[in-house]
Amino acid sequence: MNVRYRTIALALALAACRAPAPVAPVRALTTAPPVVAAPAPPRAPEGPEPALAAGRDFACERRRDATVWCWGDNLHGELGDGTLESRAEPRRVEGLAGVAQLTAWEQTACAVTREGRAFCWGFPLGRGGAPRGEPAAERPEAVDFAGAVEEVALSRLGVCARLRTGEVACRSRGSSSTVEPLRGVASLLPAVNHLCGRLPSGAVRCARVTHAAAEVPSLDDARAVVSAGDALVVLRADGSVARLSVQRGVFGVDGDARGATALWGSGAGWCFARDRRLWCRGVPHSFLVGGHGVQGNDPEALPVASLRDPRSAAVGGSFACAYVMGDDVPRCWGVGRGVAVAHGAAPNPHLVLPGAPMTGAGDVVTRHGVTCALFEREAPRCWGATSFGAVLGTTRGYAALPIAREGFGASADAMAWEPRFACAAAGATVRCVGARGGQRRAAGGWEREPDFVARLPAPAAVRSLAVHGGDVCAALVDGRVACARRGAFEPLPANTPGAGAPLDPRDAALVAQPGLDGVARVVARDGMICALSDAAPARCRGVPAEWDFAAESPEAWTPLPHLGPLRALAYGEGHACAVDAGGAAWCWGRGRSGQLGSGVFSERPRPTRVPLAGPADEVAVGARHACARVAGAVWCWGANDRGQLGDATLTMRAAPTRVPGVEGATRVVADASYTCARVEGGRVLCWGEGDQGRLGDGGGGARPTPGPVRGE
Repeated sequence: MNVRYRTIALALALAACRAPAPVAPVRALTTAPPVVAAPAPPRAPEGPEPALAAGRDFACERRRDATVWCWGDNLHGELGDGTLESRAEPRRVEGLAGVAQLTAWEQTACAVTREGRAFCWGFPLGRGGAPRGEPAAERPEAVDFAGAVEEVALSRLGVCARLRTGEVACRSRGSSSTVEPLRGVASLLPAVNHLCGRLPSGAVRCARVTHAAAEVPSLDDARAVVSAGDALVVLRADGSVARLSVQRGVFGVDGDARGATALWGSGAGWCFARDRRLWCRGVPHSFLVGGHGVQGNDPEALPVASLRDPRSAAVGGSFACAYVMGDDVPRCWGVGRGVAVAHGAAPNPHLVLPGAPMTGAGDVVTRHGVTCALFEREAPRCWGATSFGAVLGTTRGYAALPIAREGFGASADAMAWEPRFACAAAGATVRCVGARGGQRRAAGGWEREPDFVARLPAPAAVRSLAVHGGDVCAALVDGRVACARRGAFEPLPANTPGAGAPLDPRDAALVAQPGLDGVARVVARDGMICALSDAAPARCRGVPAEWDFAAESPEAWTPLPHLGPLRALAYGEGHACAVDAGGAAWCWGRGRSGQLGSGVFSERPRPTRVPLAGPADEVAVGARHACARVAGAVWCWGANDRGQLGDATLTMRAAPTRVPGVEGATRVVADASYTCARVEGGRVLCWGEGDQGRLGDGGGGARPTPGPVRGE
């Protein structure tokens, strides 16, 4: 699938469709206390049962008044509003009334009216004689089946209809034909490469694109049958769920779904009800189920957080929507385009946010798309994306809500990581996972590298931690720096300083570095690590050879010239920023996105002063933007294409702009195209790029204003 569609973020505003007036309330998926925008009565239960349909990155709803409303991606006219403008707010599909059935697949939607007329919009699957490259249908267009239509279904066969005469006909670009093997079916079950139908007897018959018939066995006890991808999912009378491969004609019983009481499916995946909760599985790409990131085409069933008493559900390409009992307001969640947010609007009120805001964080750290909050008496909680799972402790790739990292111990004083190597300090020890790149050669292949515990020189406690190139260094509270060199994660020789008694094979010792005293903090980026002091210039190890102050040996600690003692130092992609002992902020390097903060969009090889409202306490740097903390406020500058400056716009800025809504900040961190700040009460606010859970709010879209990280 095109990268464009894998990364788009549907606005998770997918929920809460509204009538023109008044606005219906949005029901958020929350843990206690619930997050509800405003108390208001649900829509009156009048008219037929509402229905949901979901395509790749858009959703539609047939309301009780038999009108259709759509929202989300609109690149191919999927919203049917006469434009190609994506929308986070539901918009009525004009020209449709008296709708009896609604369906969607990929980038196409269709509806059938009570009079038996079929209409479709979006990608032109059903136009007779449509040449390749024909423009999308931005408004509903009638599809002529030469007879009254009872039901339509979408698949690679095109637009197929069950006519009131009992025939099944399909229209695709340039062709129209009757699917004779499915004559007389009572309902259609579209699969990706097949079209199936359920006979009045309960048996299921399927046809491929060639219309060859295939009888599907063993469905006599089926209470419900739905399609998901190119398979059929069957809810049996005993509450078990089986999946049938239409291609191979074989069943597989799904143990995760045993005890299901209801079943819903669509072109991408399927959900079931059990114990008053909604469970979903089988969704392609990266799909968020109640805040838990999963990958692959067949993850295990996971419950949707805080959704009770589901009534029906629909699954899109990377999101899902559901109705609950007693309310006609759809709840939606997942990863999608995030239209309103991505275009600079205020945070969308329809965004479904699992969990209440997280509180009590003592510190926050971010790097490589992962952010972790540290607590005094709790395990660290981490969220975001990582290629190798060392930080998150999961192989599923990302977490859109904070998850506890029990593997680092009951609590952590400091954390640092690279994609394959993560460490946390607590007391006099540093516990790491993924040493030497996360795996090691073993008989028959590779195996995961075991964790190790590194001992610190006594007496010691860690003030900050840095990881670079598989090595780890700690700034101790007494001003010393202790490091474990690459390859030291084995027993150290007896004569090595700090080795002491023989070590466990998984253990190492961090050795104090000579000549480094009075260090307040260590920072690392791209193989270089620097020790910062209030009384002496910063000293760095692993300085690139092309830098004018690089040492002869990359292992030597070399003074950083030009600035003197530093409070803070941070590196981006080709630029860096620092705060000197007096609180002045300086930046140097690449500046074409304004990331140097000096008011110009150009490079500077030497440090350039950043004009701020007062002395800075800290500086944080992303790929092409930077932020500084000044008297509890946060100021940002540079690139802003994902809202990483937090000023409710997408405008890049060459001079600092204050981030509204951030007061009492005690920490600011940045990476790539997002920024986070810890504020009073231990809350963490994040803004910018939200893909793969980087903002920790359970969503997947970009956000140009600060929003809280939420608990599970």
